[in-house]
Amino acid sequence: VSVDVEGTYHNLGYFLSSLTRLNRIVNISNMKLGSPKLVKSENQLSASFKASTFSAIPEGEEVKADDKAGKKK
Repeated sequence: VSVDVEGTYHNLGYFLSSLTRLNRIVNISNMKLGSPKLVKSENQLSASFKASTFSAIPEGEEVKADDKAGKKK
């Protein structure tokens, strides 16, 4: 997923940090930061990046997936 965000440096850091608390793995790649711009007396950054997510298969679900694959043969 391509993501574009704007905010202060600390807000961007908070957002990225919040991704670590999700119940899945989130990889951030190709991050590009724009030059800071003064908006209402705060420096605002724009950032763009790609986010890829992965999730674990809950225990027991793995067997169900294998069963479905076996039935298609």
